[in-house]
Amino acid sequence: QQLRQSDSALGEAVTAPGDDTEAPPGEEPAEEAVIAVASPEETAKLKEKIVSIRWKTHITTKEAVQARQTFEEGIKRPYFHVKPLERCQLKNWQDYLEFEIAQGDAK
Repeated sequence: QQLRQSDSALGEAVTAPGDDTEAPPGEEPAEEAVIAVASPEETAKLKEKIVSIRWKTHITTKEAVQARQTFEEGIKRPYFHVKPLERCQLKNWQDYLEFEIAQGDAK
């Protein structure tokens, strides 16, 4: 009981009654919130910039997928099996790994 009383007394000391001016964590108070309204021209320019950045990323990703597609199509057994792989499968995996090492894109 003493522990409960000390916890409740501590809670009352930390938060004063009527102290509701602070917003919850992660939220800004309403009076500090600023809503920016952009003109249609600004919106169009911003949209064009975002689309161009995304398009460049799309093209880069598409080229990377196409470069790996031949190796991926050559994989006949993408799961583990106790039976060893055939020579052509081992050759495909070796070529794939050499390609990935040459790309140097390991992160």
